[in-house]
Amino acid sequence: MDFKLKRIFKKSLITLSSLIILTSVPMTTAAQQRRYSEPEIHAFAMAQLNAFQEVSFRHDREYCGLIGLDKNGILTATTARQGDIGGCRLKRKPWRFKTIASYHTHGAFNRRADTEVPSVADLKHDFKQRVNGYIATPGGRVWFNDSYRRISTLLCQQGCLLTDPNYFDCPSTAPQQSYTIDDLKWRARNVNDPC
Repeated sequence: MDFKLKRIFKKSLITLSSLIILTSVPMTTAAQQRRYSEPEIHAFAMAQLNAFQEVSFRHDREYCGLIGLDKNGILTATTARQGDIGGCRLKRKPWRFKTIASYHTHGAFNRRADTEVPSVADLKHDFKQRVNGYIATPGGRVWFNDSYRRISTLLCQQGCLLTDPNYFDCPSTAPQQSYTIDDLKWRARNVNDPC
């Protein structure tokens, strides 16, 4: 993760509570609505994911939600919903909520599951919905699904978010820097060497 993104991420963790408070401050005109940069949205998503890592590990469940702009143009996230071991169904978006991205955790570390990369279903869902997506792994990695470019890119390496205490790195299944749907299909067929 580059220095600028790391600095924004650390700042966002500290200011997450102030962002939540800001969501209750109404803005009166469209001219006052601020535009958020991609690094700011990435940092916000990473803070949101990090907040659910521990509970995701403890319950071995995925947690998911949406990131977007509320009716006042403030960057916010919906309350995370608990899924199951292999997936999470998003709730209907709030009224006048402009969706920017989905987010979800991958639950607890499991040697038999390839949880350190997005699944084919993760990418297909975001691409079908035409929204970006953020995924947190048990190893503390964050993936960014770019629905425009139709690729998932490793936003930050192992350990940049909370890491499952049972996680251990497996060099034989180390992730690449990015994946398309076809790349992930190939990985599912060919990278199955347990540590």
